[in-house]
Amino acid sequence: MSGTLLIFGIGNPSRGDDALGPMVISALEQQLERDPRVALLTDFQLQVEHTLDMEGREQILFVDASLTAAPPFQLEPLTPSPVSGFTTHQLHPAALLDLYQTLFKTPPPTCPSPLYPRD
Repeated sequence: MSGTLLIFGIGNPSRGDDALGPMVISALEQQLERDPRVALLTDFQLQVEHTLDMEGREQILFVDASLTAAPPFQLEPLTPSPVSGFTTHQLHPAALLDLYQTLFKTPPPTCPSPLYPRD
């Protein structure tokens, strides 16, 4: 997988209330299929293995459904934060960033910036 920007859609299409991430990735696939700067990835939930998908990225955008986000959507930068639960079966993006930082180095920024300005 190439691309300096990773857009990661999180959610389960089988659950209509949780399918936002995969739906966004699906909508972007045709628009960005020829853009080598962007990598698209989707999964039901974040897991420790996804730290490997973050390697070599300049920026990451996590897309997930939320009950607390301001409509129509909310963008916010994330900072690494340790896992606050009893399992690593499902991770919050900030916990994944913390794991990446522990294993490798400072993770890439997670909120859109002028890295990819709109044409």
